[in-house]
Amino acid sequence: MYAPVATKTAKKSSLNTLQATFNKHRRKIDQLREKLNSVKGECEQALSLYHSTFKPVKKKTANLIITFLLKITSLTKPSKALGKQDRETLNSLLEEDLDLAFFLISKNEPYDEFKTLYKEIHGKDFGEVLDEEMSSLKEMLQKEAGFSDAEMSQFDPNDNPQEIFKKFASMFNSRLNEHEQPLPKQKSKKEMLKVQKARDLETLQNKGLSNIYKRLVKELHPDLEQDLEKRLEKEKVMKQLTVAYEKNDLLLLLALEAEWLGNVDLHAETLSEESLKAYNSLLKDQIDDLKDEIERTFFNPRYLEMHSYIGDHIDTPIKGINDALSKCDTFYGEFSKKLKQISGKDPLVFLKKALTARREHESMMSRLSDLRLWELDDEDFDEDDIDFPF
Repeated sequence: MYAPVATKTAKKSSLNTLQATFNKHRRKIDQLREKLNSVKGECEQALSLYHSTFKPVKKKTANLIITFLLKITSLTKPSKALGKQDRETLNSLLEEDLDLAFFLISKNEPYDEFKTLYKEIHGKDFGEVLDEEMSSLKEMLQKEAGFSDAEMSQFDPNDNPQEIFKKFASMFNSRLNEHEQPLPKQKSKKEMLKVQKARDLETLQNKGLSNIYKRLVKELHPDLEQDLEKRLEKEKVMKQLTVAYEKNDLLLLLALEAEWLGNVDLHAETLSEESLKAYNSLLKDQIDDLKDEIERTFFNPRYLEMHSYIGDHIDTPIKGINDALSKCDTFYGEFSKKLKQISGKDPLVFLKKALTARREHESMMSRLSDLRLWELDDEDFDEDDIDFPF
């Protein structure tokens, strides 16, 4: 529900600069609100897709990779099962597969076998790695935002997303306010005049918002309404009014004024120059706030869990989740094939042949790189066209 914009009742050429800016800002806010709703809607759809479809597939794929890794390590555990070269090649490949499983597995409930396997291959405890990741995150926050250990201690793992978001916002705003504090100095007459104009404009803004708010409160106050149904309706609208006033949402205040006070002919031409200056400044601030909110939407802690799987698709999170889902399906197919291959007849013989083929392939790629043949067109050579089992 927004206030009507004067686009047909007055000729564009008859509007002065302030009036045209007023109408332009109102149209821009409507556009940004539509975009914000669209962005929020896509983020919610991506989150729903993440939980309903991707997360089960991710878990299934991680389980399969772990099963494969356990099978391989069990098969090659005897010291004489593989030679030195084969074992080095295998360990290199297992590290890659282990890292993939680490990326996909739920960090809250990893398998005990996976923890053991992780330590055997990487030489690090699973918990230590998670602690290192958290330490890196804290270090980044402290370095980039200057957060102290005391400030970081405010974050509780049991906080819900809204509480975390509020704490982050509060801490960032506090930092910004500290950095924005101007150094005291003697102002020139020109600077003093600029400050005074800014104060006058703020007074006009507050006066304009306050006047609309007070007029609406008189009309909408539920205690003055005898009819029960109307009282409940006014209670609901009063909540909208209060939020709009607290957020300096001029358009919503104007819309409520138009609906409840019958001021449906509110056009830029009917406003005084003084009011237009105040309103245009308020609308400009609202435009900036909406742009910031659109950019921040995806980074709401509510969507934090799926961030790792979105990749470069921040603006199209649904596509990001679908791409991640497609990759998971590919991984599942690849590891199903690998598991089947090492579960057949003479698995060690097959494994040794695969490891030899892998070394030869790596050696060939190294020689090609030295010869700078990697500059050939993709049509001439594509590594993906070579099918190696590991």
